[in-house]
Amino acid sequence: RRVKLSSCEQGIQTSFMPSMPPVSSDAFNKGVAAQREWISVLSETLGGGVHNFPIEQGGLKMAELNEIMRWDNALQQSVIHSCAETLENTVRHNEVRNRVCQLVTFTEQTPASAGKSPSDFVKQMAKYTQCSSSCLVVAFIYLQRLKEKYPRTYLTRLTFRKFFGVAVMVACKFLDEFKFSNKQWADVVGISLKEINTLEVEFLFRVHFQLCVSRKLYNVCAEAKSAC
Repeated sequence: RRVKLSSCEQGIQTSFMPSMPPVSSDAFNKGVAAQREWISVLSETLGGGVHNFPIEQGGLKMAELNEIMRWDNALQQSVIHSCAETLENTVRHNEVRNRVCQLVTFTEQTPASAGKSPSDFVKQMAKYTQCSSSCLVVAFIYLQRLKEKYPRTYLTRLTFRKFFGVAVMVACKFLDEFKFSNKQWADVVGISLKEINTLEVEFLFRVHFQLCVSRKLYNVCAEAKSAC
């Protein structure tokens, strides 16, 4: 049964994700296969509560736990790959149309240093911060909420680093266990501590501190990343 999407959910599929590659990419297919195995195992084991028992009482063996972790890692890698392509395509889409962002504090005077592409930037964020892949998806949802309040918010070569870097940082603080200081986040994003502190506060106020994301909305956005 198809679920009717709200205007907000429809916007997520169109505003920041204009031209995603087909669903047949190798990374996504591997992720889907891993997800199916992962769900199957969890439904049989976690659902039965055997993960709460020691091995001597029929609980999961280390090899079985390692397999579940391996499957989960494959799924996370597919999400990272999909988010990287989403940001790359979105920036390209906006650059072709010469769009200029209205939020000047998130706009750099020159393109991101070292010629790092948007997709490389996403992979760098995932690698050096070790944030969960769900934070990358939620970051896009936060950016969509920002765009709804400020329609001329665009991810371009002059804005993607600050926008996406701060959005991921906020999502990670809200969803994951606290790991990094703002100084460490600043180093990964490639800006100063003072600037990332300022951008974080501005970002939170501009989205009205609306950081909660429903499971339904998350699923819509996650699926849109690989299907749009």
